[in-house]
Order: sequence, then C-alpha cells, then structure tokens
Amino acid sequence: LTAGLSYKREQAQIADLARRSVGIFVQEQLSWVDRLFVTAGIRYDNNDRFKSFATANASVAYLINDELKIRTSVGNGFRAPDFTEIIGFPEFAIVGNEALVPEKNIATDFGVDYFSKNGRGGFSTTAFFNRFSDLIEFTFLVPPDSPNYLNIERAKSQGLELSCFIRATDDIRLSAHYTITDTEVTDAGTTPGGSFVQGEQLLRRPRHLAGFYGEFIRKRYKLRTDLKYKGWRDDVQFFSDFSSSRVILPSYWKVDFGVTVPLLYYSDSPGDVAIVLRGENIFNQSYTEI
Repeated sequence: LTAGLSYKREQAQIADLARRSVGIFVQEQLSWVDRLFVTAGIRYDNNDRFKSFATANASVAYLINDELKIRTSVGNGFRAPDFTEIIGFPEFAIVGNEALVPEKNIATDFGVDYFSKNGRGGFSTTAFFNRFSDLIEFTFLVPPDSPNYLNIERAKSQGLELSCFIRATDDIRLSAHYTITDTEVTDAGTTPGGSFVQGEQLLRRPRHLAGFYGEFIRKRYKLRTDLKYKGWRDDVQFFSDFSSSRVILPSYWKVDFGVTVPLLYYSDSPGDVAIVLRGENIFNQSYTEI
C-alpha cells in the first residue's frame, strides 16, 4: 500500500498570476501465488483555479506460465492549462483565457509478453486506446479582444506497439520495436482557423515509429548502434499575415552510436571509471523536433 500528499504552487513572473494544487493519493498492489498481479490507485487534486479533479487507474497482469504473461490497464488523466494559455501574449494581441478547464483523457491497453526461459529472446505486443476531451485550441479567427485559446475539441488515438529482442550470442544483443498509431479529431468545435480539423489526424503524431539497436558487450567494453525512424506527420505552417496552411512533415531515419571503454574497474562492482564516446545523428540527417 502506498499513500501520499502533494503540494505544488506555481507563479508567473510575466503577470500577477499564481495557483496552488493539493493532491492526495493511495495505491494498492496485490499478488496471488506469484501469478496474478493487481494494482489499483486513485488520486484527488484540488486546485484553486479550476474544478477539483479525480483520477484513477487499475492494471491486471497474469502469468500463464513462466514464459507468457497477459496484461491490461485502464485509467484517466488530465493536463492543467499552462500559464501561457491563461495569460496569452498581450504584446502580440493574443488573448489568454482564464476560464479554461483541464484537458482530459481516458486510456486503456491490452498486452502480451513472452520471454524464453533461457533469456535468449522475447517479444511484447500492446494495443492501446485513448480518448481525449476538452482539448485546448488556439485560433486567430475570433472577435477582437476575445480569447484565442478555447476548450472545444475531442479526439481519439489508438494503435499497436510491437517489440522483440534476441541474444544472438553471449556478447551480442539485438532488439527492434515498431508502433503504428491512428489518430482522429472527432469534434473540432465551431471555431474556424484552428489546428484541429474534424476527421483529420492530430498534429505532430507520426503514424509510424520504429527503431533497431545492436549491442556488443565483452569484459565491460560496450559498443551500441541505434537506428531510429519517425514517419511523416501532419503539422500547420503559419505565415506573417496570420494565415496558415496544413503541411506534412517528412519522415526520416537517424543513426546514433556509443562506445564505452573501461579504464579502471572493481571486481564485482558495476561502477567503472571509463571513457564514453557517443555520436548522435552521425550521418547528418536534417530533421526538426518539436
């Protein structure tokens, strides 16, 4: 059993704005004959700027045998409006909205994990489903002196995650993962000019994500190479006349590597004195992260 109390106070320096949040939470973890594992938790947050909010989660995992596990979870969450959305940018005639409520979501997933008894290989698959509401939208197309930030959208996101690993030899380990995600705006509201378009995908969420890494370890020497792929995703380009256009950001591959060379180590201790060399994006791929 885990229980606790949290207190957080935030203050904006660019405006006379502050808020405090008090949360109380409890979580229980149960197991039965080392086969069935259940976790359940609930949290209550009281904030002095928006309505109090309760979140909860529950997960269940069951070991069918020593190699195979099935699992599922469900829970909800929220994201409080940040100070930028509340204050806006008055110097640019962008009006914030003090009446914003938190963004909310409900999420569930189902998964299967397999690990061989000899530890030489395994795989994992997870199907996930998310439903979002009260998403905060920004738009220029509002009457003068009206808020540019509004709670008006609903959306969904669902997909499948796959991963596997294999220990080819005692020194070599290979692993790969892939995620496909389908998103859709299910309610874009009635305010034009925003980033949410009914029936279209959510912005900046790649439909395809993938990666692969190979690792060689011997006598505490380590060499690792990572290949990372991010698929195309929708975005919006803004222009100086306050107009905008929906665009597609292209996909890209990126390659990283790392080398660890021990200089001094102690017999049974995992702590070494070592030289670590790391290179990121070694083929100079042009890309931009949000």
